[in-house]
Amino acid sequence: MVVAVVSSLALRKFLEVSTVSVKDMPRYRCENCGNKTRFDVVATEKSKSFYHYNLAGELTIENSEVEVFDVESVTCRWCGSTKTVVDESESVSN
Repeated sequence: MVVAVVSSLALRKFLEVSTVSVKDMPRYRCENCGNKTRFDVVATEKSKSFYHYNLAGELTIENSEVEVFDVESVTCRWCGSTKTVVDESESVSN
């Protein structure tokens, strides 16, 4: 197992590089309270990334590709419900 210490600057760069397109992600809605904007999503991700260390030993993560993305649970931030959150993007695509 390899553990890397990542500086906050490298982490910010990684987050900028790994922005996911909205069209690739589910669109959630809570049937209990009507929320469409705030959810806690617990997910497991397997990704492949290019790690680039400069001569000072600072890490920059580039070309990150998500290979597997499994959503374990979705909780509504407004009412706390986990049972009434639905994926609206499935009904739109069908």
